[in-house]
Amino acid sequence: MKRVLTFVLIIAAACCMAEKAAVRIDIDGRADQIELKTDVCQNVAMDNPGWMGDKKQFYLSAMSKATVGSYWKEFFISFIPQQDGKVRLVLMGPWYKPEKAEKAEKNLPIWVAYDNLEIMGAEAQNTDFELESVNGVFDGWNGDKANMVKGASDAQSGKNYIKVWHNSPFTQEITVQKGKLVSIKFSVKAIGDDGVIVQSNL
Repeated sequence: MKRVLTFVLIIAAACCMAEKAAVRIDIDGRADQIELKTDVCQNVAMDNPGWMGDKKQFYLSAMSKATVGSYWKEFFISFIPQQDGKVRLVLMGPWYKPEKAEKAEKNLPIWVAYDNLEIMGAEAQNTDFELESVNGVFDGWNGDKANMVKGASDAQSGKNYIKVWHNSPFTQEITVQKGKLVSIKFSVKAIGDDGVIVQSNL
């Protein structure tokens, strides 16, 4: 009986965590000192975050206006770089720590899945995660191999996608041009805190 109760509590905790899943995408232009300005966005709020201090003009952070469910949902962001160069696209999950957590406690993983990015106005690679490089990571991307989901029947497009959380993102440097609008369309869904799909897409 005790084992059954423990299992139920674990499943309940995983579902609660999944209910907090949300989009979090950052655009980092600090390396090349590229100022970034928000343009049109869909289902997300994006701005130059105050927590970046005197570097905020080189940084954009986007969060969905509502949590995401266990089915794929499409989002859209766009921005205008003020200089030529490279910016880092960072795909992750939201920062989360329970309200009653001690200050010393670390933030907890809220896993989300990304697939089928369409990037226009910038040079990017393998935005659908269908190509794998010789080092075993999706070509063009940097991230933990354990976050790669391959040969999946529930992919939004193709057979592969990624699962990430705040402290374990996937990143790629993309080349941008001064004054040229960059738009990114992508699909996201929530997954369990161990990377297991919470509910099928059917």
